[in-house]
Amino acid sequence: MMDPHMTDHELDRLLAAASKPELPAGALVRLNARIAAEEGTSNVVTLQPRNAKAAELRSRLGWLAGLPLAASLVLGIYLGNSDTAPSFLTDTAYELLSGVDLDDTTSGIEDALNAAEEDKT
Repeated sequence: MMDPHMTDHELDRLLAAASKPELPAGALVRLNARIAAEEGTSNVVTLQPRNAKAAELRSRLGWLAGLPLAASLVLGIYLGNSDTAPSFLTDTAYELLSGVDLDDTTSGIEDALNAAEEDKT
């Protein structure tokens, strides 16, 4: 019985000691005949393009379609992590997008005081 925790080196030694099995007589001929017989009835669809030019064009179009998406992702990450986003937008647009009222400047001290008062009651 084979050890389930065999190392790669032990497996290589085991495979090197094994002999190559011989094919039965006529096995390749029977296999090719079966493939030829089932060729029309198979539901396997090949995904290879009919010509190489069409495949090359499709691969280039995929990259071209992905470039604007990647650029917009990078721009969104940059604007989301920078403090300069309000300078790119009008005040109204920034307030609508971020939910922050620019006229209401809070330092956070009010929240701390309110939390301290709530703990007393």
